[in-house]
Amino acid sequence: MYYKTIQPFLVFFLISLNLFAQRDYEEGYIVTLTNDTLFGSVRDRETGAFPRILKKIRFKEDNSRSRKKFNASQIMGYKTGNRVYESIGIKQGSQFLRIRYVIAPTHKKTFLRVVQKGALSYYYWEYVDSDYDTIEHFPLFHIEGRAEMVRATQGILGLKKKALSEYFVHCPALVQKINEREIRTPEDVIEFYGKNCGDGE
Repeated sequence: MYYKTIQPFLVFFLISLNLFAQRDYEEGYIVTLTNDTLFGSVRDRETGAFPRILKKIRFKEDNSRSRKKFNASQIMGYKTGNRVYESIGIKQGSQFLRIRYVIAPTHKKTFLRVVQKGALSYYYWEYVDSDYDTIEHFPLFHIEGRAEMVRATQGILGLKKKALSEYFVHCPALVQKINEREIRTPEDVIEFYGKNCGDGE
């Protein structure tokens, strides 16, 4: 009698788990190291009470039942839903009490979310906040051709004025507006840069 009661519950539980896992897949694509784009469904995180960013994304190509896994060194990037990611070789280091983000092909690759690409590109570095069990991010800027990114904000304290002043020294008008608090958000920086800072050099 106990067995007959527990069996339907177990079946329902397993079906629910399967449906939940499928829901994390979204329509998208991957870009291979040979710059080919393969369309299908992509899963890059686990949601729910204890979210997790997967070290290897899961990919199911259209018209195929097989699932493949890729880390940031195995593909150039991917899209899932409305989010686009680029694989970038980046190393964190410290210099004069400031964290530096140095780009090089030899560094360990990670997936950064692309917010905007251009002469000044804007990325999110996503991570799991273990205190609140939420997926958060911090913003990074990258001037095309530079070997270094710069973090745009410091939590609720707003823009990192000193770091941004050094990074954008070639555009004094932008530095002035950041320091005078006329520009307060990363989006403001992107907009002003595109209109007033030339090619970034």
